[in-house]
Amino acid sequence: CNDWFIASKAEQDKLRESGLVSWYYSEDLWSSVELDYRYAYHWVYIFSGQWYDLGKRSAISCFAARAF
Repeated sequence: CNDWFIASKAEQDKLRESGLVSWYYSEDLWSSVELDYRYAYHWVYIFSGQWYDLGKRSAISCFAARAF
């Protein structure tokens, strides 16, 4: 299948708000949104759950979403 992708901030916001997953309350997660060639946005659950930019070489979890 070639329809897997890393979700954007907006897509992940919708997923988080749906209540279908709980990992946003225990995991830092990458989004597909880049700030520039060195930085991208990641969800930081410990800081009241907000998006922050971080160097792309940082070890943060991510998940693949599937288009359907």
